[in-house]
Amino acid sequence: MKWIYLFSLFFISDCFFHTKKMFPSSRLYALKKPNNKSLEEMDIFDKFEKYSQEQDYVNAQLYLLKISHYLKTNEGLYDDPKILLLDWSKLINTMDNLQVKNNKHKIPKSPNNEEEIMEDSFEGFLRNEFNKIKTKELLNFDDFFTWRSKMGIILTKEEVKKIFDIVSIDKRNCNLMEFITINKIIDENNAPTIDYF
Repeated sequence: MKWIYLFSLFFISDCFFHTKKMFPSSRLYALKKPNNKSLEEMDIFDKFEKYSQEQDYVNAQLYLLKISHYLKTNEGLYDDPKILLLDWSKLINTMDNLQVKNNKHKIPKSPNNEEEIMEDSFEGFLRNEFNKIKTKELLNFDDFFTWRSKMGIILTKEEVKKIFDIVSIDKRNCNLMEFITINKIIDENNAPTIDYF
């Protein structure tokens, strides 16, 4: 009786286990069928895939260019992409010279004398400031440096004095046009130097 009971228990419990789910007979290795074509039979898409899987990136990029060219032109499968052999520096210099030549009269120039100064320009602003701070027709360095300090400056007094002496003919005073030139030079050099190391 014990044997019948054990046998029935084993038979009933065996119904809950499905042998195919526990031990599948076939495994899924890939969703795509393997490509068994020879290299001559492959098209450019297959060759790109082959070289990508083999990690041959030089040939993979070559076939990627061919695929791109094929998709753009929709011509033959094996058309080589065209490479432009140009002297780019010569081309850029030619284009720059043409732009300068064609826009010669449109490029704004710095005024050479007081009559050429436009009122609503940077030079016009500097002329108004020069007229406010000058004592006579000329402006001395101390008044200039005091004004420039109020406007904002990073350069030291010695550096500003050196610029002032180089630009002004009279080393103690400057006229309007020298005042404008000095301010342009200071504005170009008025930045902190950052040492990264």
